[in-house]
Amino acid sequence: MTTLATPAQAASKITFTVSYKSDGSAKILVRNNGAVAGVVVWAADPDSYPASSSNKGDTLYVRDQYRDGYAISGTVVQASGAPKHYRSASTSGHTAGYSVRKTENLAEGHKLQLRAQVLQGAKVIRSSIYYKIRA
Repeated sequence: MTTLATPAQAASKITFTVSYKSDGSAKILVRNNGAVAGVVVWAADPDSYPASSSNKGDTLYVRDQYRDGYAISGTVVQASGAPKHYRSASTSGHTAGYSVRKTENLAEGHKLQLRAQVLQGAKVIRSSIYYKIRA
């Protein structure tokens, strides 16, 4: 009898690519075996990434769009000094196609860092590096 591994169990190649905007915003694309599995976005201003931000700036947006058994998580922390956690959002516990948005006004120009993670349950499968962003 042959048993096939589910996509989440098969050896996955998870990669992260980031793009920046001049206002301090960033978008991290999460890929699983080359396919876009999800996205983590920091929108410093309301019009930075219109589809992912609210009518306010300082928005963390996370979307899982690939049925691979994984969840996507995004975290925003202070850029220097003692690590201060500002906010996080995760698609854990939801099916693919789910997105979550967290918004809170922060002091303009505040230096922060953004990280994406791929989760399977509570286990971290892969983490991006911390990328520099601003409020």
